Amino acid sequence: KGGKARLFREGHPLVYSGAIDRVEGKQPRAGDAVVVTDGSRRALGWGLWNPHSTYRVRLMQLAPEWSEQPELVLGLGPLLRRRVEAAVALRRGLGLLEGGETTAFRLVNSEGDRLSGLVVDCLGDDA
Repeated sequence: KGGKARLFREGHPLVYSGAIDRVEGKQPRAGDAVVVTDGSRRALGWGLWNPHSTYRVRLMQLAPEWSEQPELVLGLGPLLRRRVEAAVALRRGLGLLEGGETTAFRLVNSEGDRLSGLVVDCLGDDA
């Protein structure tokens, strides 16, 4: 809608209801994967639809990434697996998983790990 597409091209993961001009095809249900396009119908990315939230779509993958990671396009399971593995590897690289002085830390940090809305905290041996 309007000039809103620039936000999402630049990586903003939350598509709010006011940025949506129209929904084409069958009305998506909560949790459905949807493709987000600009006013010229060029793909911006794909994300998860939530009709009950101000943020109607949480973008999971941007269109420029599709050629580099085609196996993740509209594939929530593989995308979650890949991003959680990357988050764990990052925390391991910081020494957080080896039982050092810190036993409370954020294993998955929502937008910081490109998993909008997902937070996983570790407290001792619990996550």
